[in-house]
Amino acid sequence: EFDDGDHNFVFFDGSQWVVTGDGLLEFIDVHGRVLWQKTVSGQSRVGLPNVACGMYLMRLTNNEGTRVQKVIIDKK
Repeated sequence: EFDDGDHNFVFFDGSQWVVTGDGLLEFIDVHGRVLWQKTVSGQSRVGLPNVACGMYLMRLTNNEGTRVQKVIIDKK
C-alpha cells in the first residue's frame, strides 16, 4: 500500500483531471464498473468529456499497491 499520507493523487484543474503517479489508472462508477482505463506516468492530464454528473472513483494501481480517490463530476 502507498505511504502517501492523506495526499490526493488526482485533482481537477478546471478543464482536465491531473493525475500524479505511475501505473494503471481506472475510472470506476458507483456500481464498480470500470468505465475507462489508461496507463499513466509522472503527471498526466486526463479528459473525461462524456461522463454524467455524479460520484466516481479513480483507482491507480502499480507494483507498490493501489490508491483510490473519490471524485465528483459536476457540470453546472
